[in-house]
Amino acid sequence: MLIEVAEKFELEVKNRFDTIAVLQEEETPDELWQATKTVLLDTAKEIVGCKKTLREKHGYLMERFP
Repeated sequence: MLIEVAEKFELEVKNRFDTIAVLQEEETPDELWQATKTVLLDTAKEIVGCKKTLREKHGYLMERFP
């Protein structure tokens, strides 16, 4: 299972970076960094998911910040 997730993540990141590679000549280094960061974070959220914190699981945040 873990190996499958790692392979799926690797493939998705590669595919997204292939798209960014086409745009490299037109973007500044800062724009490329933002695109890189976005690709990695978005792909990780989609493939790996996020772990809820203890506070999120128990609704403490909703009680403190309605």
